[in-house]
Formats: sequence, C-alpha cells, structure tokens
Amino acid sequence: MSWTPKALSKDAEKGLHDLYFFLKEFWGLDLEEQPHREMCRVIEQSETDPETPYAMLCVPRGSYKTSIGRGAVVWKQLRQIYLHGNLYHRIVLASATLALGETSLRAIEGRLRHKDFAAAYGRMFINDRKDNLSSRHPDGFVLAPRVLSGEIAPVAEPSFWVGSERRISTGFHADAAFVDDLNTRENVQTDHRRINVQSYWELLFPILQRKDRGGRPTTILMTRTPWIDDDVGGRIERQEKERAELDPEYKGRWNILHKSAYMDDGSAWFPSVLTIEALEELRETLSTTLFSANYLCDPVGRTGFVEESQIVFMEREKMPSPLRWLRAAVDPSQHTDAKVLGCYTAELVGGYDRFANLYVLDARGSRDWETADVIESFFQLNQDYKDIPIMVEDSHMSHFQHALKLEEENRSKDGDRVHLRVQWVPVGSESKYQKWEKLQPRFRSRRVFFAEEIDSKIKAEIKEELVRGRAARFKDFLDALAMLETGVRPRIDRAGQMMDQSGRMEQNAPSNPREKTWAALMPELVRR
Repeated sequence: MSWTPKALSKDAEKGLHDLYFFLKEFWGLDLEEQPHREMCRVIEQSETDPETPYAMLCVPRGSYKTSIGRGAVVWKQLRQIYLHGNLYHRIVLASATLALGETSLRAIEGRLRHKDFAAAYGRMFINDRKDNLSSRHPDGFVLAPRVLSGEIAPVAEPSFWVGSERRISTGFHADAAFVDDLNTRENVQTDHRRINVQSYWELLFPILQRKDRGGRPTTILMTRTPWIDDDVGGRIERQEKERAELDPEYKGRWNILHKSAYMDDGSAWFPSVLTIEALEELRETLSTTLFSANYLCDPVGRTGFVEESQIVFMEREKMPSPLRWLRAAVDPSQHTDAKVLGCYTAELVGGYDRFANLYVLDARGSRDWETADVIESFFQLNQDYKDIPIMVEDSHMSHFQHALKLEEENRSKDGDRVHLRVQWVPVGSESKYQKWEKLQPRFRSRRVFFAEEIDSKIKAEIKEELVRGRAARFKDFLDALAMLETGVRPRIDRAGQMMDQSGRMEQNAPSNPREKTWAALMPELVRR
C-alpha cells in the first residue's frame, strides 16, 4: 500500500492557512471571534514567520487554550503534509505530568479518527490488522501518510510523542513542541521543584531540531497558567521585556498573548462565557490565589504584600539624623540554588527615628556578583557608612565567612587591623513570610521611607517585591528589609499602629526640625 495526497476542497485548503477557520469547521471547536481569533493569530504568526517561531498563550482558564493547542499541532502537521510535502514531521507533547500529555494524545487520536475529519483531509490514523499497518507506537502514534509511505532511517520518533518532567530523553528528537501547562500549582511551591521544571524546559532545546526537514525553524506553542512570576513562562516574559527595554529594535522569537479575564475598560475578555457576572461569582467562590492565577493571569491580583501607594520615597536630605539602630542588612545570593534561580545579592542601609519610622538610606545589589564582589561591597558599605553593623543571615555561609576573614587579614597592614562589624543572624524558626508580615503595619501607616536617590532599577525591584510578595520572582530585598527589624522592638498597639516611647500614638509624626539631616551630616552621600 502507498499514500496518495487527497484532493482538498476549497474549504479544506482554506483551513490550512486559517487556523481559526480550521478549528471551527474541521476540528469541532465552538469558537468565538472574541477572544479566539486573537489566540489563533498568535499561533499562526509563530508558524509562518521564521523570525518569531515561538508562541505563548497566557489566558484565563476556560478560554479553550489547551483545546486550541491540541488542534493547532494537528494543523501544523497538515501544513507539513499538504503544503511542504513532509510526512516525517515530529511534535513532542510536553506537560507537567505524563498523564496530561497522554490525555492530549488520546484527544488528538479521537478527533483524527472521526469520519468528518477523514472526509476533509484523508485518513490520518490507520489500524489495519489485515495488512499489519498501525499508527500506534509505544511512545505515541504515527500519522497514516507516513505509515503508508514507509519509514526512513533519519526519523525514528513517531509523529506525536509524549514527554513530561519525569519522562524526557535527549535521545528523542522533534521538530516542534506543544508545551501545555508546564508549571502547576504543586510544582511551584518550592525552589527545588521550580528548578526541576526549569531544567526540564531547558532539556527540550537539545531535543528540538534547529530546523525541520524543509529548512524552517522549529516551533514551540506554550500554554501557561501563572501561579508565580518565577515559572518558566514568567521568566520568558520578563527576559523578553528586559531585552526590549535595553534595545528598542530588539525583536524576540516569542509571540506572547497575556490577557486577564477583564479588559482594561472593565468589560469581559471572553464575553460569551466568562461574563462579568460569572467572574464575580468565581471571585466570591475561589480563594484569592486561585482566582488571581486562573482568571486574572496574575499570581497576586489585587492583594499583594503591600499597596504600591504605601511605598514612600523621600530625599535623603529630608530624613532625620541621627537615626537609631542604624545598620546594613544583606541577603547574599552565594549558595547554588540562589545562583540557579538568578537571585539578587541585596543590601539595604537603614535606621529608625524616635517615632519608630524606618528610613532606608541606601539599597544596592546585583544578580551577577560573585563572592569577591560581595566582599568588596561590604568594605564599600563600611567606608560609606563609617563602621555600622552589617547583618547577614547565617545560612550556608561558612565558605563566605572564611573568605571574608581572609580578606580582612589581607587588608590589615602595618598594625592597623581591618575588621568589619558583620553580625551573623540565625535563621530562626519563623518562615520568611512571617518575618515579612511584621513589616506590614509600618507600610499601612506609611512609616517606611526609601531614599529617592536609590538607583531606579533597584527601586523598581523593591516595589515589585513589596507589592507581589510571595508571588514575586525575587524576594531578596524583602528579606533584607525584614532583617533590618532584627533586635528592634518598637511598640505596636492592638490596631497595628506604631507608638512612640511614651505610649502615645503618633500619626504622621514629623521630623524634629532641630535634628541634623543626612544632607548636613553626609554631603558626599547626597551628591553620589
């Protein structure tokens, strides 16, 4: 037996060029112009533009993104067969779990075997016992045109095969990937799980051929539910945004559609199904975490750690001086997991006035600092702020402590001993979030002030961490901010308001006009 291309009808031919039309007329999906035309356009762009071969759909649950993805990969195969004459295209179905990938495989098989689909595009699934011909394969299935035409030596993998976090092999190869909800609520709960999923994502690239048999770039279609910012899709979105900001002419390889269930004007993005009434009912029924991730496509939604309006910046010259408990707090990214996750080394310098207001005079940090850079920053802090305590959380830091001691000895010359006032703070039994929560009363009563002169990039990162809390990609400045509280015991009333030492609540306590300012005390700091 051999395979002969079917003479396609006008509509079937149109379907090869119009994904929305194909999914409605031949794949059996009940789609709407709003929002599905836009979703299909993003996938079409990645299929037809060799400069942007990757597509991501980060859209509300119930928008049919997985169903559209399953139909789209079949559409990609049909285009290869009928437009490019390639019967040996391979697509990996990559999901968080093997079960989800196998569900997609069964759904695709079921539709391919439907008589209406076969009437339009010919037989795509074969199971002919008489001639011992079958599309079934231990790792997926092979499309009928390839079965009937015979196998070739360079292609061993089936037309569709399944991969998962625990089942992926660089011995397999593919020309395209459908990455469906790689991150789940469960596998983002710990750094360890997130690193494993990130590694799985990176393993897909050695599997994907650089180009398919016709010389076109390999394609990726990703669907995403954003449980945290630091999932695989979140990293991609952030990297694309940062590169575009650095280079206005940058054109990335990704087409990204990231939509909330609400339009900017407050109307519904999917008005026929996810109506405003339905969304408000879901908001009341679901927890904030579930609703935000699934329908706002925002891991935090409107309930971040603090409101952005509560983050106050003030010029250093207007801050009171001297401050009590002036110290530096450092959250160093010197252990392996922190390096893998791309964490900051975050440094804050702050102190308190007599009304228990917290003033953050300085904030420094980098994702790129190595041990030597961090140690150098400690000496710079000591020089800029004249022998203040430098507080560091004592967690996996024995190597760093040893390196710091050696550098102190190296800088001690002619009898002048160089010694930093580093205080190693025990981790303690409280979770990080419990430590952060102690800061919330200060922000709610607007009793935390950051220096206006802090570098704009660091200011943006601080705001991101404070507003998004646990959902933020990084939490390093938030950890350092919590560390500034170590050993400080201001009084707090039952309503969570700060009190001065007399026990009287001070609302918007003014600075003492007789106190010197930081501008007078440290003019070189203001000029910097």
